[in-house]
Amino acid sequence: DGRGCSVRKEIELRESSEAISINLTELNFPTCAQDATGRITVSAGGGTPPYDYTANDAFNGSTGTFDKLSAGIYNVK
Repeated sequence: DGRGCSVRKEIELRESSEAISINLTELNFPTCAQDATGRITVSAGGGTPPYDYTANDAFNGSTGTFDKLSAGIYNVK
């Protein structure tokens, strides 16, 4: 600052000893290819919760459920 004072703080980030896994818990296909009635639900384990989920780079928060899906390929992270 203007008086020549400063603050220093050290923070250590550690790697989790447990790998994160993701499991498919629900898969409902759309009734027709053009319908957006499909649903995917996943759950994560390992690592350090809370977890955030995305499907095809669309953020969905912490629920792990993606609904109103049409037929297609979805990459869930």
